[in-house]
Amino acid sequence: MQSKNSKRLIGLLKTTALIIGIAGAVAQTRSAKKKLRCKKTISLIVGQKKCLKISRCKKNCEYIYTSNKPKCVLVTKSGKLKALSVGKARIVITEINKITNEKCKVGVMNVIVEPIVFEYNTISEETVGNTTRINQDSKKKVIENHTNCSAKVDSAGKEARLPNGELSGDRLEPAYGSYNLGSFLVKDAVKTSIPMNNLIKYGAKCYICFTAEQNTGDELLVSVGYSGVKYNKEANQENDVFIGESKNIKIMSGEAYDQCVELDVEKYMLDFSIDFSCSVDAEIKISNVKVTTTPFEGADYDKMLEQGVISVGNNERLKKVINKAMSGEDVTLAYIGGSITEGCAATDVTINSDCYAETSYNLFKTKFGYGDGSNVHFINAGMSGTPSSLGVIRYQNDVLNQMKYGKFPDVLFIEFVVNDHAECTNGEGIESLIRQGLMQGSAVFLVFAHTVNFDTGKQEYYIPLGEKYDLPMVSVKNSFEGFVDTSNAKECDLSRWFFWHDTLHPDVPGHRLMADLIMKVFDNAYREETLPDSIKDVGCIEPVYGSSFTGMTLLDANIDIDEVDAIVSLDVGDFCETDRNQNCFQYAKGGKKDVEWFPYCWMHQKGTDSFKATVKCSNMMIAYKLANDDAYGVAQLYVDGKLKETMNAYQNDGWNNATVRMVFKEDNIEEHTFEIKMADGNENKKFTIYAIGYTNSDEYMNSLR
Repeated sequence: MQSKNSKRLIGLLKTTALIIGIAGAVAQTRSAKKKLRCKKTISLIVGQKKCLKISRCKKNCEYIYTSNKPKCVLVTKSGKLKALSVGKARIVITEINKITNEKCKVGVMNVIVEPIVFEYNTISEETVGNTTRINQDSKKKVIENHTNCSAKVDSAGKEARLPNGELSGDRLEPAYGSYNLGSFLVKDAVKTSIPMNNLIKYGAKCYICFTAEQNTGDELLVSVGYSGVKYNKEANQENDVFIGESKNIKIMSGEAYDQCVELDVEKYMLDFSIDFSCSVDAEIKISNVKVTTTPFEGADYDKMLEQGVISVGNNERLKKVINKAMSGEDVTLAYIGGSITEGCAATDVTINSDCYAETSYNLFKTKFGYGDGSNVHFINAGMSGTPSSLGVIRYQNDVLNQMKYGKFPDVLFIEFVVNDHAECTNGEGIESLIRQGLMQGSAVFLVFAHTVNFDTGKQEYYIPLGEKYDLPMVSVKNSFEGFVDTSNAKECDLSRWFFWHDTLHPDVPGHRLMADLIMKVFDNAYREETLPDSIKDVGCIEPVYGSSFTGMTLLDANIDIDEVDAIVSLDVGDFCETDRNQNCFQYAKGGKKDVEWFPYCWMHQKGTDSFKATVKCSNMMIAYKLANDDAYGVAQLYVDGKLKETMNAYQNDGWNNATVRMVFKEDNIEEHTFEIKMADGNENKKFTIYAIGYTNSDEYMNSLR
């Protein structure tokens, strides 16, 4: 039996324990609060990016971030924010214990997104010598969300530029459109010049509409024209100041007259300006100025873009790339194709800044890249004369081996429709490349180019591939519909605007049209509701034309056979020289200029020793050189001791280009021996093996892991 004193003592102890427990809990709570610190609310403007910072983190924990409204504020797991549209979002911070893997919500941050307020200008004047240059006075323009502009905003949100290049000389998209220029005065026989640099290089039919008013009591003439610096494309240099055509307009006194002037602006104009002037000392008010540009008379550029998009395809793939780029992660766009992708007829050879591939890359990184867009990367794997059979051979070396950020490209653009008119796989090469890209996680994008000289039938042949794999597809041929004068296709306005003089390759404006088509697909994909990718396992899809060359491996003189299990033996015999008389890429490959197409080739000059190799594979193709030089001769190709092909390297129309031959194609991987030897009487002739491609599915599947 307990005494009263004992009961009092027990009660006191319980009370003390309770107080200590409460105090401990309070202390623990205070201690927990000290371990993490972050702002409760931050404000951004549309387009602004910011990296979240928290302090007092635990050493054995990592922290991830999620947004409850990703369409308003996008956030990466590492805490990089991008404001996409006006609104409010909550960013939840979750702590993960690296030892126990326990998860705990430790913080919430509110992000308020405000609209962009663009500081831009109305017209004002600055007279220098005999020219009045039009400047602009400050005004404001409110933009609600990221999808409607391409604003650049600094980290403090203080600097911005006008969207779509309005009076800024930096129009992003598309290449043609309308511009409202406000009002100004033309006076005292001084030329008034309005900068319109957004017409650089493309040329246009330019319509200038305005209202003119003067009160001198006399009829006056106003001259409207254009000037700038003309770029000499052939010489790859800028010329002196160029004065273009001008038109004179009569302005009666006392009333406001609506006027419209039509000007033909030549291609390759730099520092382009529209000029107003009056021949006498007088003051004329010019108001409601609107400039509309179109490629040529009767062209509807918006319609050309709309017609040229065959399909956006599955937009989930493209949206993943866009969101990845916008969140600051590294993204690589890779382009493989023929001379059009390489940039033939684009300006600045070995730079190719005007080819459709680099132009669309620059547009993409400007619009969707993080900050200055340096997280978006670019690979051009275009090579003149490349059909898809050669493309599938080259893919490993010219795309995958060029990757610096990640293992596979995020977007793979494929352009072979022109060069595939007689390729040896009948569509199986391009389908194999499509499947390989999809299996490697790339968003595959089909680009259908076009020529006026002949209509390749391959577009209609390849559209079923785009439909089968739900791919985005754009077509130059479709863009042209309704705008080509079929009675004079090579010399009509569209051809003169779009094509180089050979009517085979796009000129700079043509490359821009192709780039705008690509960007229209990205814009459409970004705006539309996400459609889940229906293709989860490419290997389970029955091919349209075949998939035998999926994962083809390149074999050239750079191979180390000790590192490749599929190569059993290799003896080059008298094919031991390197052919340096070959073409180079028209762009800087891997940062280097004048890189040879096939620097690790095998060339025979004299002798009877044949080229022999034993390879474990299911199929094989060979690419060899065609030359307009009778020093090159005939070689014979044997597979497992049987004559398979007789190959003549001397062709009247050869230009050191590669041609591709199928060596063999089977269903199963087996060990095959192939031999190349010079035909009788050709022992002292040249023959160059550019590259060999073989498929070993076991080797390929290992590369995906």
